[in-house]
Amino acid sequence: MNRSELNKVITKILKAYEEMRLQSTLNGNSEVLETNREIGRILQTVERKATEPERSTGSWMRSISEELQKHLKRGFSERNLFYARKFYEIYGNSKIDVRLSWSHYRILSSITDANLREKLMKEAIEGNWNRDDLSYRVRDIGELRKAPTLRWRRPEGVLWNYKIKDISKEKGTLLVDLGFIVITNCRSRVLINTRLATFYKSKNKMEFGICPNQNWIRNSTFTLVK
Repeated sequence: MNRSELNKVITKILKAYEEMRLQSTLNGNSEVLETNREIGRILQTVERKATEPERSTGSWMRSISEELQKHLKRGFSERNLFYARKFYEIYGNSKIDVRLSWSHYRILSSITDANLREKLMKEAIEGNWNRDDLSYRVRDIGELRKAPTLRWRRPEGVLWNYKIKDISKEKGTLLVDLGFIVITNCRSRVLINTRLATFYKSKNKMEFGICPNQNWIRNSTFTLVK
């Protein structure tokens, strides 16, 4: 976009904005909505003429925003211009319900689902929602729609049931029958067969040990045999 084209765009937008300021005291919300629609129409026309690099980087919108802010400090950020363009893209020249403000329409314009957008617009009007009410509602629905469906990985193999053989007087210690034999090869080369294990509860976690006597376990190797 060259300087001449940019100046023409800026002039059109500033003219629409100035007319809104003059008429807003008479028509209030209606004039604000129509002005943003007109700005959106101008921006959409400019975007169609923009080059591919300008569209992909958004530099065309940035140039307009920076130039407008030299004349008016507030109201013409890239974000606000984007919403105006989106507003026109969605509503075009169709009738706008002036019971909703520009803040409402900014939120509604961010909803891509037309049916959902129409549903929320009716709810906002009937419920006399303010901007925050609508924003919270959209956020709640958005979270529900975007929440991933949890699919737990099914366990593989055989499910075994373990039997508690005894509960030690020592708090938090269970003697459990695992259902298989543990062959322990101690340093003394003594073979011990057992199918009992002990679970020790400490610091809110379960620790596992074969046989309550841990002194020889520390120096042993284990082979689990089903």
